[in-house]
Amino acid sequence: MLVWTGDRFSIDNNLLRNAEFYKKFNLVDDYYVLRVKPIIENNIVRLRIAEFEHEIDFIDSVELFLIEHSGNIVSVNDSGYVFIVGDGLIHPKKVVNSMNKSIKHLIYYQDGIYYNGTKGDYILLDFGKINSDFAKLILVADDQIIKTSLEIQMLINGSWKNVSRIIPRRFWSIDIIDLSKFLPMIENSSLIIRILFTRNHKIDFIALDTSINEENILLKVRKLNLIEAKHSRKGNVLNKVRGNDGELIVLKPGDYLDLSFDFPSDVLPPFDYAIRVRG
Repeated sequence: MLVWTGDRFSIDNNLLRNAEFYKKFNLVDDYYVLRVKPIIENNIVRLRIAEFEHEIDFIDSVELFLIEHSGNIVSVNDSGYVFIVGDGLIHPKKVVNSMNKSIKHLIYYQDGIYYNGTKGDYILLDFGKINSDFAKLILVADDQIIKTSLEIQMLINGSWKNVSRIIPRRFWSIDIIDLSKFLPMIENSSLIIRILFTRNHKIDFIALDTSINEENILLKVRKLNLIEAKHSRKGNVLNKVRGNDGELIVLKPGDYLDLSFDFPSDVLPPFDYAIRVRG
């Protein structure tokens, strides 16, 4: 995906990452908070979805949301739930890799100084005892082009339990995994997480948020009106992109889809954008 930044479309990140989980054709919803902020011109936000690799994409629908909030970190999970994180982050007390070497300094800050894990490696994180009914794991990673997953596990009653898996995007992006439902299983024990590398991945930042998502944080989400959708070969495809109707737009290598959205006049910062693509 690319974002209009005033004089060009600038690359933001890849979309439809979870389609990699399926060997057969399957439509998935992908929610992504934009890393690059678009320039608003004449109250219009412009995006471009393009196929740069040697794959064929099938797009059913696209939506763009404006997220007005007072938090520091924003992410949207695969179900469209918006996570907002404030100031109360908990950092792991201990962080080691599969060689039992401390790497805490590499994942403590979101600063581009990262841990580069290889296939079969893992990161072990000890957060100590959590005095809350809520826990969200915050992870900043990228995938170095290789579209394979990071497996997230929790130590529960002496055994490792798979709680989530993610395919990191091509460039740095934030994922938030809600661990709250697993906390009763580790009552009076430390929260210990293991992140397994199925291939080479970079991880820049890991922390925990134990606040209630909406607690003391303003949040307003509104869907922006899609006013134009133009395929590089097929021309106007606005009606096809607006709804989940199963009428698919095909993007072959070199194709692109230009999208224009109305930007409301009553918006005040801070805000972020989240795109939803079904394809």
